[in-house]
Amino acid sequence: MHRDVLKTNPTFKEQVDFLESMYKDGIRQPLTLFCQRADYMTHESAAENNVEVNNGPIGGFGTSSRVTALHRRFLTMLGVDASPSVVPENFTDTMVGQALYRAWLEFGDREAAIIFLHSSRQDPRFIESRQVQHELERISKGQIKCVFLTLSEAINRLKLDPTNFSLILDDKFVVAVALHRYSRATRVELMFSREIVRRSTAIQGSYFLLMAHTKRMQQLFTKPGVVERFFGAPGEAQMATAIRNVLTKSWSIGEGDEEADEIIRKVRINPERYVMKWNECGSAWGSPKVFFGVDILRELDSMTSAKRDDFIIMEKLRPTVVKNHFVRPDTKPLLNVEVTPELGVFGCMLGNMVDGTVLQHFENASQMKTKLANDNEGGIWNGKSVYDSPYLV
Repeated sequence: MHRDVLKTNPTFKEQVDFLESMYKDGIRQPLTLFCQRADYMTHESAAENNVEVNNGPIGGFGTSSRVTALHRRFLTMLGVDASPSVVPENFTDTMVGQALYRAWLEFGDREAAIIFLHSSRQDPRFIESRQVQHELERISKGQIKCVFLTLSEAINRLKLDPTNFSLILDDKFVVAVALHRYSRATRVELMFSREIVRRSTAIQGSYFLLMAHTKRMQQLFTKPGVVERFFGAPGEAQMATAIRNVLTKSWSIGEGDEEADEIIRKVRINPERYVMKWNECGSAWGSPKVFFGVDILRELDSMTSAKRDDFIIMEKLRPTVVKNHFVRPDTKPLLNVEVTPELGVFGCMLGNMVDGTVLQHFENASQMKTKLANDNEGGIWNGKSVYDSPYLV
């Protein structure tokens, strides 16, 4: 499914080459801990549709639960019902803390450390990781040594034991769990992360998952029979149907794709009904490229048919519009304006890559972000969206 992309995207090809080399080396740590966030928006009839699924350095781990608590406090002060039945409980930082603690226990070394890897100490995710650390310390009763490292610091403080492939911190501590939270990396830092951290026995998110979260993979799941391939056991038919019902329609437009010419023809007739998304794979690929309306036509006209393999076309959702107040830092608040909400559902899972065993699944965490209804694209870090909370009526 990614074969054609390798011809036009050297970064993608390098990623695949690295994964193949890891596979040849063998799995040095069968346990893997990964967290993801699936984002949903309502569409026309108020049915929810999956916008995308993100893993890697996703935002919201530490902030979302605090926004929920803040909004509940405001409502209570105003004499408005803020019980869990209308403002759902939300424990993102607790969820991640519990997942890290269970992974640390499974590693089996009570002297081992957990490391948080970041691009810089100014990255917003750094603050969120501190909040996760506080929950981890509470859950573990202070048993675990937690260390925060930027990638530039990690180069000088982490080593790979050549005999047993343990990841060693400061020539003293074995690393039990490595949480990758960096959004950017220099070439040297990226290679260090791959060759030292990723090849160690530290429990971490599987690098192979990056390939599973591309837009191309998301598009493939809309094809007949693909969901059922993974949920085909007796009794899973209802589950497969439920998953398929939330998938947003999308199409491949690469060279040789049977559906490419037809969907491109439809896009040219009515570009406002579609979105063109880059086949990015988490932060490893840089900033996502998303095009709307006539910008899609401009991009299509400027790229070769082979380059189209880097993109997919997705149906543009028409989400529910509601009234709300829009408050952003250093900006005059916008009161009673039309906005569209997006719900993110978090989950973490600890499992064994070798035998497929799931040790534990962690949930009860969500994120709501809201953008102005007349903006095509949202996003917390770019200032287009703000954190929000659902109020159920």
